[in-house]
Amino acid sequence: MSLEKPPGHTCPAINQVQHILRQIVWRMDNPDRQTRQDARDLLVEGLAALEQVRTENAQMRSAYYTMRAELANRKENP
Repeated sequence: MSLEKPPGHTCPAINQVQHILRQIVWRMDNPDRQTRQDARDLLVEGLAALEQVRTENAQMRSAYYTMRAELANRKENP
């Protein structure tokens, strides 16, 4: 059984979501300022980044349960 490698210890996707949410808030606070992207575009981008978070979380859960099974197997068959 091969152990899956978990993602790194920081979560770039969560950082990206936070950045996008800050941009949305800025646009809400400054409606008279013209920007490259409107809040709707940013919301779509933020939702895509949240899907990345979901994928990374699934990878971490999978790696955790794979590791638990491997460790249990090692205890039973030293």
